[in-house]
Amino acid sequence: MLFNNIKAVILALFATSAVFAQTDPLCIAPGNCQTPTNALYSRVIPTSPRYQWTTGGGFCGALSIQTVALAHGVWISEDIIRKNAGPGGGHGNDKEGYEILHTNIEGALTNLGLKYEAFDHENTPLPQSHSYLGWLKSQLARGRGVVWFIMCQGDGHNCYDIPKATYDHIESVFGLWSNHSLSDPEVYPDDVLVHTSGYAPDGTNNTGYYRRFDSLIDTTAMNGNCSAA
Repeated sequence: MLFNNIKAVILALFATSAVFAQTDPLCIAPGNCQTPTNALYSRVIPTSPRYQWTTGGGFCGALSIQTVALAHGVWISEDIIRKNAGPGGGHGNDKEGYEILHTNIEGALTNLGLKYEAFDHENTPLPQSHSYLGWLKSQLARGRGVVWFIMCQGDGHNCYDIPKATYDHIESVFGLWSNHSLSDPEVYPDDVLVHTSGYAPDGTNNTGYYRRFDSLIDTTAMNGNCSAA
């Protein structure tokens, strides 16, 4: 099982992609909720989008862990996940548990007995976006679900004023499609991933949001790929 703990500025953002035609009234742009049908290779872990509890700052981090764990036959309540996390700078207390953030996710995973691997934000040269996408693809290609920390258009990109918390939301990524062998580490523009939102249903069939890799990078100003998000 794999989870992504990103403490540096990760530019995996909600962005537009002209290749997708939006026809599903329950699918919120810029995501697309139609499973790719013409890719030569794919790997998807057996899980699906779910709806987060919305109290206490939101349970998006706990839900993301739960969603990936389900692919391994393990159901863990969002409440139990929070109660295995230490203080991280967000909502919570010793009785109710603590909101999952980049500051405490690794401790929570360890306490829950889950194996994980984190993106090496400390030793990866800046800018890290392309290195991160390569790391992300390699994990998905091996059938490992990922928890990513993302920025959203219109939000502050400064989670609780915590250092290195340049994100607004937490989601899980659980599938990959490519026209190239999944053993090829190169990131291609037309590679596609699928991610959750924490506000399921993600489209009529609740399949998740599908995004081309070339739609994921922008700056914190979000005036490039994400300008129309």
